[in-house]
Amino acid sequence: MKKLILFSILTFTLSTIAFSQQYGWIDISANIPGTTKGLSDVYFLSDNEGWISSSWNAEIYHTTDGGLTFEVQTTPLGATQAVQMLDSINGYSGGAGGWVYKTDDGGQNWNILASMGTLLDISFPPGTD
Repeated sequence: MKKLILFSILTFTLSTIAFSQQYGWIDISANIPGTTKGLSDVYFLSDNEGWISSSWNAEIYHTTDGGLTFEVQTTPLGATQAVQMLDSINGYSGGAGGWVYKTDDGGQNWNILASMGTLLDISFPPGTD
């Protein structure tokens, strides 16, 4: 009986290890163009598409392949502290300089929307248009 219990435990343990999936954080910092200093916010719509803002450069980094590669998107008047996308084409960004930017083309163009005090974060509830 002891052998049967031991065999069952061993079989269960090995099958769990054999069929488990790899989940967790993956370091993509080497894939981000330029310096990774000053990265201030990250927003992903899915496992593949996301944006990272920079508080040091007037740049936002966009990926469509889960961070394997990034394209550089620029903001007109300076660095940004926050980025939030409503969907793959509409989003907002802003920073300590007080500028708020809006995009309606996935970040190819970040247009000045307003100026206000320091903006450190942007957040919209789910389903916001």
